[in-house]
Amino acid sequence: MLWLSDIGRTDIALQLAEQVVYPSWGRMIFNNVEPATAIWELWNSDSSGPGMNSRNHHMFSSVSGWIRTELLGIKPSNGYMFGYGSEVVDLYIARTLGLSRANVRYDVPQGLVTLTWQRSGGVQCAKVPENKSPLNLNLPQHTGLLLDCGADGGVISKIDFADFGLPFGYCGSFGVEDKCTSANATDIVSKLCLGKQNCTVMSGVDFWGDPCPGMEQKHLFVQVSCSKAISISAEVSVSVGVTANVYLYLYGLRMPQLKESGQQIWPRKSSNSVPGIHSVVYMLNNDTLKVSVGSGVYRFVLLGEDGLHVCTNSTQSAVSRLQCSPGHAITFIRFASYGSPVGDCGSYHRGNCHAGASQLVVEELCLGRSECSVPATDDVFLHKCASGQGSLFIEAVCSDASSIV
Repeated sequence: MLWLSDIGRTDIALQLAEQVVYPSWGRMIFNNVEPATAIWELWNSDSSGPGMNSRNHHMFSSVSGWIRTELLGIKPSNGYMFGYGSEVVDLYIARTLGLSRANVRYDVPQGLVTLTWQRSGGVQCAKVPENKSPLNLNLPQHTGLLLDCGADGGVISKIDFADFGLPFGYCGSFGVEDKCTSANATDIVSKLCLGKQNCTVMSGVDFWGDPCPGMEQKHLFVQVSCSKAISISAEVSVSVGVTANVYLYLYGLRMPQLKESGQQIWPRKSSNSVPGIHSVVYMLNNDTLKVSVGSGVYRFVLLGEDGLHVCTNSTQSAVSRLQCSPGHAITFIRFASYGSPVGDCGSYHRGNCHAGASQLVVEELCLGRSECSVPATDDVFLHKCASGQGSLFIEAVCSDASSIV
């Protein structure tokens, strides 16, 4: 989990943490044989023998540390514990599209560090397991799957993906399992959600019908696009004696602006400095702002415009080419799949064959460049489909390089 986040794939790590099929923490809880109340020693404790098979064991508990440091986004800098070599904390905001809000606090010898953030607009996703309770339309509004563009994100303008059954993948790269998928899911969600800031979709077979009777735990996955570009709001509180590095991922925004308590601090528009803010640096290699601050309370808002989207799709052995307009560079790969992807630009999703290295390969070849070429071959992606025929679909975001460097 930590390694996936270290290489920029918190989205995949979150997918692993959320899944309920073997092997997973979710299966320990949601299996029908022996639902767990603590972490098992083995992934398959319910079916293994009694030897070395504890039902309350530390073996796989590192996920709790990953949630705090990588998902919620707060950890000591350089890996040191506070009081043992570091009084600097790193705060990571919105590192994956699979999470739209979080809040966390961290007690340190000097006091307390807190972080609360929310991502509005842009792409929003939600995943929920099948609700096996009888359908009751009088239940509170928050039951079922909740989609929300956020207070500053406009309204739901497009349903990029929707499926009830056995969908898979992570936000931005969902796919359907042909043997268990609901027909017309996109149309159903469209009727419920288009034009609204938020909406709730029921997640039981009483609402959807049963696309695959007798099969394992079903899920409802939905991805939507909002009418306004991504914006991120964050409140950071840092104790006296502590320095914090706040990392904000830009998601390919054009003309981004960072404000603190209403005052623009990047790109700098005036010579007036904000007390406590030491520096703001743009990191081109991962499209991230690094804001270094001292003790105090800070209220950041990151705004911008949607980047220019470019798409390409190629059959096996061809070369996929992406090219931004002059003065622009590729800053975000919204979708990449080598295998059997389907859909149209803006609504690509994975098929049953998908190379796990797709995103990493495309990012390595394209990020930070005004144009790039990616060969659609098994050798490049280290993957071969059973059909023998692979395709490469890519959706990238181009931003004005002169406005962010």
